[in-house]
Amino acid sequence: MENRELKPCPFCGGKGTAVRVQTLNGARYWVECRNTETCNGLNVRTKPFNKGQLALEAWNRRAENGN
Repeated sequence: MENRELKPCPFCGGKGTAVRVQTLNGARYWVECRNTETCNGLNVRTKPFNKGQLALEAWNRRAENGN
């Protein structure tokens, strides 16, 4: 994935973490919050994407931005 700054978690303000998992059908990418204090168990993350850039864009999209 492109090394691009991720916005904080929209729920707790924690750091977003980019994840890449190799599957039999190719790589899958998503961004998730790993804040175990506030978001633990809430499964705050994007859906899986085939391209890392799409996961980054989805995580950084905010309603107040009109996106």
